[in-house]
Amino acid sequence: MVEPVQLLHVALQNESIDQAELFFESVLGCKKKKTFRLEKTLAKEIFGLDQELEAIQFEGDMGMFEIFICPSTHFASAQHVCIAVKDRDSFLLTCRRYNIPSQLVHRGEKTLYFIRDFSGNLFEVKEQTAKA
Repeated sequence: MVEPVQLLHVALQNESIDQAELFFESVLGCKKKKTFRLEKTLAKEIFGLDQELEAIQFEGDMGMFEIFICPSTHFASAQHVCIAVKDRDSFLLTCRRYNIPSQLVHRGEKTLYFIRDFSGNLFEVKEQTAKA
C-alpha cells in the first residue's frame, strides 16, 4: 500500500529579492515567513552551485514556496508549479497589471493557461473547482 504523500514546499530560483517579493506577495498573495542563507559548501553539495545562496520562504493558502536568489535562472525545463485560483480571469488581470504576460496553450478541446514570474519560473494556472 502506498503511503500518503504531502507536498511540503516548492523550491524555485529567482534572480532578485525584489522580484521574488513582488511576485509571491503581490501576485500570489503569500506572506514572507523567513529568510536564510545556504552556506557555499551546502549549496555545492546539494545543487552543484559554487556560491552561498540567500533564500526566502513564502507561505500562503496553497502552501510554501522556498525561493533561492540566484542570477541567471533561465533554462529550458519542464519544471512548473500548478496553482488553482478562485477566478482565473481576475488573477490574469492582476498578472497583466504587474507586466506578467499569460500564455494560452490549446490542447484538444482544452485551453491551458501559464504565466512566468520575473525569473522565468513557470506556473500553470487552473481555476478552482467547486467541491461537492
